[in-house]
Amino acid sequence: MAEQYRFIAEAHPDVELGYRRDSLEYVLTCPTEGINPETGVILFITPFGDSPDSVYQAEKLRPYLADKYNCIVAGVHYFGMDRTVASVDFDPAFLALLQGKYGIPFTDFLTENGTISNQTLSILAAHLTRLGIKIFSEDKPKMYTRYHLKGEYQSFGFLPALDYLVVLGEILKKYPEVNKKKLIAYGSSYGGYIALLLGKLAPHTFSVVIDNSGYSKASIHNLCCKDFNTGSEVYRDANVTIRGVSQEPWTLLNESDPYYFSDSCRSIRSLLEEKHRVPSETAYFIFHAENDKVCSTSDKEEVVKILEKYNPVYFKKVTESDLDGVIFKNMSHGMGASLRGLFDRVYSLDNQKLLRESDSTDFEEGNEYHFDCGKKIYHVSFSRDYEVKVEIVAR
Repeated sequence: MAEQYRFIAEAHPDVELGYRRDSLEYVLTCPTEGINPETGVILFITPFGDSPDSVYQAEKLRPYLADKYNCIVAGVHYFGMDRTVASVDFDPAFLALLQGKYGIPFTDFLTENGTISNQTLSILAAHLTRLGIKIFSEDKPKMYTRYHLKGEYQSFGFLPALDYLVVLGEILKKYPEVNKKKLIAYGSSYGGYIALLLGKLAPHTFSVVIDNSGYSKASIHNLCCKDFNTGSEVYRDANVTIRGVSQEPWTLLNESDPYYFSDSCRSIRSLLEEKHRVPSETAYFIFHAENDKVCSTSDKEEVVKILEKYNPVYFKKVTESDLDGVIFKNMSHGMGASLRGLFDRVYSLDNQKLLRESDSTDFEEGNEYHFDCGKKIYHVSFSRDYEVKVEIVAR
């Protein structure tokens, strides 16, 4: 049985908004037969709503990849993964709606300071269940329901990518015998996007990057939630879902706001910036549904056109005729893809290698990259002691 180990690392500072970073937790699944000079590394990057501690990842996916492909497989509790709601507050208009239209006395669940906990929110849920309301979105009450997360925000790819680079450095320090020709970034949906960002930020490190249905650029609606009155659920039980507006810090409304999501912020997160590319050995394997309604297929096609100028690229635009019920099961976002089966497919497409010629990474080379993002330049530097450092310099 593949062995699982849990570690804590020092997270890279939040160089954009200056939020305090907690320690970075990650889990490694190592091959049953142990680590040898042929052992590679797979960074598996979880999509929205998943965790390295889920049963599927911990007991099925990582052990499968670790043993079949002789790799250390890493799962990281990256920044923004914990979307746990810390508190919910309401506008008076929302409370009036509850009492006037639905006859729900808000005094049942509202605390003195105007917030409620999950325990008291369950009282509201009980009222809604009694009224037969399963998804509470009528009359757009989410415009009046605002929730705050526990100490993190939606960085959308940037800080999570740095977290994975930190963890990769930690792995290479802990296990110097691993095969540095066999370093793989693999993700689906948001995780696929982060995998592609890793290839951008560390172009001379990975042998293979695998993206299933990832974004090609930052999703503004997922970042500037309060501007668009968007968010996700604040409560769910077997009977009812209550939605709200996330109080993310980012905004598009005022350029002088310290949390303004500028063109520079967009640029570092974009995979469509050809000026950020350099030729490298990294091979890209990209899978995307023909008409993905979540992550633009046309944007991904443009990403592929850019990558083909600098890297080996395999791109599969999945159509109805490609649905096999095994690897690709439907035409929705992510295609219901088997993550084990998809990795097996890449292995066969790469002639059962998953290797690059060089065993020297950005870390060993001490490489530095200067990403021109308009009014700001993002300096990404790697050191021979397996650390990564990012600085932002205004023009």
